[in-house]
Formats: sequence, structure tokens, C-alpha cells
Amino acid sequence: MIKPESSNFAVKGFRMVRLSVVCCTRRVEPRFDWIKESLIQQEYEDFEYILVDGLADQRGKKVREFFKDVPFRFTYLPDKPSRWSGIRTAIANSHNTALIFAEGEQLVFHDDRCRLDQYFLERHNKWAKQGLCVAGAWCLYEKPWEVGRYGFEHRRKLVKAAQPVMPEWLYGGNCSVPLKAAIEVNGNDELYDGGFGVEDCDFGIRIGRLKYSVIYDPECLVHYVVSREELKKDKERCFSIQKKIADLIGIDALTPNKPHKAVYSWEEEKEMSQKRLMLKDGKIHNANEWLIQLLNEQPSRLWPLGNAFNLADLREQWQNYRGQCDGFKKFWKILENWRSPLLYDWRDGQKIEDMK
Repeated sequence: MIKPESSNFAVKGFRMVRLSVVCCTRRVEPRFDWIKESLIQQEYEDFEYILVDGLADQRGKKVREFFKDVPFRFTYLPDKPSRWSGIRTAIANSHNTALIFAEGEQLVFHDDRCRLDQYFLERHNKWAKQGLCVAGAWCLYEKPWEVGRYGFEHRRKLVKAAQPVMPEWLYGGNCSVPLKAAIEVNGNDELYDGGFGVEDCDFGIRIGRLKYSVIYDPECLVHYVVSREELKKDKERCFSIQKKIADLIGIDALTPNKPHKAVYSWEEEKEMSQKRLMLKDGKIHNANEWLIQLLNEQPSRLWPLGNAFNLADLREQWQNYRGQCDGFKKFWKILENWRSPLLYDWRDGQKIEDMK
């Protein structure tokens, strides 16, 4: 188990920062180099950085060394124990891990393969001071950092100035919400884990139901490189995030520069496929599509279906343990106990009738 360094977790009474910037990854080759460089160059400086790494057991020492001398508070965490037991990533669980330990008034989320604009945090803080949730934009490049045929994402092409939008616009790759709001809705729904997509929309919709307003800021930017070569490499690795440790051999996880192809058998790919369910139309769909439909059919629901814990309670318990020399180890045992009961747990290929 990876234990955070004591400097990352101060004793009770430590000053709360304005922003908690969160990145979650299980990618074999995240762009920690871009992230670190752009964080150091931020105009706004009252923030902490929380990195939740599903591969912390394999590369934790190297990552800690890479971020050792940064001028901001840095917290490095493994994923908390997850009730999802398939191969695919558990992004909601990763986000909830960060929510337990976050010290900022506003939570800012971004992806693990991007460069943050110099004014990224300044823009988020501008709207956070008004109590708003923030949906940011992104720009896509073919070469670092030359805008090619991809350009800005579709929303930014339509919206030229900051304006109120629906909570569904809170895409996880660039958004922020008040910590208080995230706690009130009990975090991200871990029932989405094992599939890709719309878990961030579910989170945003439930926060919107608390009457929090959302603003889309086209100048609050993150930058991605999406050349054909990058897209091909991502496709080749789409099933590698929780693969055997052998996938890590020979890969520089901090500054990747070598192509790497993951080849799996049909049986392995089947095991790593997304969760799928049969919906009302009689066809098999991505399971997460059913979950977002269900949320829309329950307009008063604020809490997730798949979280067998109370986020506020876990945060309070952490505060009780954090001042102890072995407090993290004791608290981690509490997190392990939240994996049961398996009321809403599932496996790949399970049908909707099995969920009832």
C-alpha cells in the first residue's frame, strides 16, 4: 500500500486552500511532464494538487520523486478499495478517493494527458468566488502546440463568451464544483465504474438539482495533442490500464516517447470489455447509458445508487485519524470495509433483470 508522505497531510487546523486540483489516472503513459510544467506556470497559486494513481504500487516512488520540489502542496494517493472487480478503470472510485482527502473550497478536475492553460486556475477561481460550478473548454492539437484541423471543441465554437449552461456540461476533463456540493450529493456514482462515459454528467446533474448554477467559460482551457499517431497509440492501449505489470516494463511513465503496442487474446479482450445491459428496446447497450436514463426517470434523486458509504462521514473519520503517526493505515482499513454489501455490484455481460 502506498502511504502519503507526512508533509502532504498536515495536522488539524492546517489552512484550507482555495482550490483542490484533481487528476486521476490508470494510464500507463500519462503526461505528468506537461501537467507539472503547466501547474508551475499558473498565475493563480492558492491551490493544492491531488494525484490519484491506479498504478501507484508500480511507479509511486518515481512519481513522488518527479513532483518532489514543486512549489505547491502535492498529495499522491492510490485508488481507494473499489467494489468494481472487472478489468476496466474505476474513474468514479478514483474521484471519490480525492474527495475524501481534498482540502480546497472548490474542486477542479482535469485529465491525465493535457497541458493546463496559464490562466486555467485563475478562471476557475474567478467563478468559484461567485459560488458557481465551472465548465471549461479544450483545444486539440496535431503537434505540440500547433492548432491543426481539430481545433477547439464544439461548444467553444458556438459559445464565444462565458454564459450559464446546463449542469450536463460539467465534463470531467475540465470542470470545477464547490466541495460542499460534491459532499451533498455523496460524490460520484461508483456504479458507473467498469464502463466509459457519462459518469461526469450524472455527477453534474445531481449537483444541478441542488440549485447550483453552472457557467461555461470558453477561456478556461486545457490543451491536448491528438495527432493520428497519438490516437493510434491510445487505441492500442485502450485495454492496458489495469493489465499485467509486464506492460510497465521498459516504459518511461513520466516522459513517454516510445511506441508500445498491447496485443491481447480474444478471451482477454472479452474480459476487459465494458459492462453491457439489455435496455427497454430489447437491445444490448453500454450499461452507463441505462444508468443515466434511470437518473432522468428519478428527478428528485440526489445521491448515487452505487456508493455504499457516506462521503461526509468518511471525511470526518479521516480528520480524526490524520494527526496520528499511523493514521492513514488505520483509515485505509475503514475504506476497505466499505466494499460490502454487494447490492449494486455487477460483472461484464450482466443483464438488466439481474440488477433487480
